[in-house]
Amino acid sequence: MNWKRIFLWTEALLCVLLCAALALGALRICARGADGGEWLYTREKAARALRPALPLLIAVSGLAAAGALLGVKGTRPRRIADAPERLTPLPERRKTLIRAFLFAAAVLCILAGILNGGMRDVLYKAINICTECVGLG
Repeated sequence: MNWKRIFLWTEALLCVLLCAALALGALRICARGADGGEWLYTREKAARALRPALPLLIAVSGLAAAGALLGVKGTRPRRIADAPERLTPLPERRKTLIRAFLFAAAVLCILAGILNGGMRDVLYKAINICTECVGLG
């Protein structure tokens, strides 16, 4: 296996781990919930929950910088026009299933935000922004 390919796979794996660590940090904040009337997401809570992901962020950033300096790139074409033989249209049934899945995921995320109190937070922020613009706040 080529060293550039190993480099790219390592960087991809670290990116996936970083995404998982950031998602777990956000879930950790949601699991603890809001104490009393304070906001769910504050700077202090975010810093405390996302601190374990900091070494991964530094590693991914360092690998990305090293890859850019060394000129490490994937072998796949950058534009769709460069590889027309690889493109095959999706069947309609598969398109419909993908759309239905994405719609269901969006509805679940909206419901989770409503149940989590996110709708109330967005409403308060909108009210504050509007009253500040009008000059009442």
